[in-house]
Amino acid sequence: MRKLKPSMEEFLTTYNNVTLPNLLASGYVPNAINKREALAATTRIWTTSAPTPVAQILDDTIDGGKEYDVPVRIFHPDPEKELPVMIYFHGGGGLAGSVTVYDPILRNMAVKTGHIVVAPEYSLAPERPYPMAEIDVRTVYYGTFPLLEKRGVRHNGTLCFGGDSFGGALTAALARDIQHDEKPFLSGMFLIYPGLDFTMSFPSIQEEINGKGYLLEISNLEWYYNQYFVHGENRYDASPIFNEMTSRMPRALIITAEFCPLRDEGKAYADRLSEIGVETEYLNIENMPHTFMNMEDLAKEECQRVYAAIHDFLHKNG
Repeated sequence: MRKLKPSMEEFLTTYNNVTLPNLLASGYVPNAINKREALAATTRIWTTSAPTPVAQILDDTIDGGKEYDVPVRIFHPDPEKELPVMIYFHGGGGLAGSVTVYDPILRNMAVKTGHIVVAPEYSLAPERPYPMAEIDVRTVYYGTFPLLEKRGVRHNGTLCFGGDSFGGALTAALARDIQHDEKPFLSGMFLIYPGLDFTMSFPSIQEEINGKGYLLEISNLEWYYNQYFVHGENRYDASPIFNEMTSRMPRALIITAEFCPLRDEGKAYADRLSEIGVETEYLNIENMPHTFMNMEDLAKEECQRVYAAIHDFLHKNG
């Protein structure tokens, strides 16, 4: 029988029965401002541990040519060592989230996985809608090593990339776009409760399963996607799970949450990668909803399990 972790169940009960009704009764109308504030507040309120110390933090920009010059922040846990490099794409529905909001997660990711983390401030809707974020992540992928060389940041020449939620969607889109490149330096990718189907067709997204009552709801997803796709784009064609995948895709770790509306598309993506011969690992966190990585106070063991899984996956071959 499915069961939420008691601390998370208590939070969701209060949220669904008190917080959300009061918000709606106040005349709340979603927009970019309050959605960004909500994710920032959730992360701040439910991640209260002292920030994980990181030895070196650098800010810079990766040249986008004729496109957007992407700001990045580099988290280096040990500048005296030549460590592998990770590009991490934050979540937020393509509209919210930032490197600042994700600071606790980025620090933990660097220290707990033993990577130099490069975190881009990619374009957000509605100001810069689809496909601008995908263009930005390609810019960062191709520009990360040159930037590190310019800044004199020592690394061991290997690279991975990953992200959570919408950051998982960007991870999958990047993997699709670079799958035919020569990339001997690439150690793999990881996706944490990713959104991969912009048509919202998988069963777990429905209200009677995970689409209502578990923080991220089907109505929220529809609203986010409507802000992201504003020019009548074909959402099926834009969905990474329906795109071309070959055995040249990066080895992958897919992590889902049992009570997340995106669970089934994450599992289907892992299955499809496995079927075409890509080395793939799949982990479902059985007692959690979407966004739990931003709520570490309510999910300490589960967050540590995710960091450990990413560490072990990325260090498996070296």
